[in-house]
Amino acid sequence: PANPPHSLRPPDLVEPVVADAEIRKIIKDLKPKSAPGLDRLTKSHLLSLPPTWFSTITNICNACLRVGYFPDQWKVGKLITIPKPDVDPRDITAHRPLTVTSNLGKVLEHVILNRLTPRVIDLLPEWQFGFRPQMSTL
Repeated sequence: PANPPHSLRPPDLVEPVVADAEIRKIIKDLKPKSAPGLDRLTKSHLLSLPPTWFSTITNICNACLRVGYFPDQWKVGKLITIPKPDVDPRDITAHRPLTVTSNLGKVLEHVILNRLTPRVIDLLPEWQFGFRPQMSTL
C-alpha cells in the first residue's frame, strides 16, 4: 500500500491499559484552538461527548495498542500554509506548511507518548536536553 501500516510493537514497550480518565485528560489538554482534521472533530466536540463515548474511544485506543495498529484515517492530514511575516507572499518560501491531522489521532499519539516516554527517558544521555520534559536547551 501507499502508506504501509505502522507497527507499535514490541509489545513489552506498549501496555494496552488505557482508562477513560486518561482519555478525558488527554482531550482536555489538547491545545485550545487545536484545528480539526478531515473528520472535522474539534476539541469542543470531543469534550462534549457523553461518557459512553469516552469508553468507546478508550476501547479503540486499547485495541490499537493491543494489535499494533494506527488507523489510516487518523494519519491523513490537511496541508495548510501559514504566511511568514514581512516576506513577499508571492514567494513560495514565504509560507510555512502545516499539516492538520485528526484530533482522535492526536489522542492516540498522546496515549503512545505517555507509555513510551518513561521507558525511553533513561536511555537518553545526560547531556541530551532537547525533547525532554522539564529540560531547557537554553
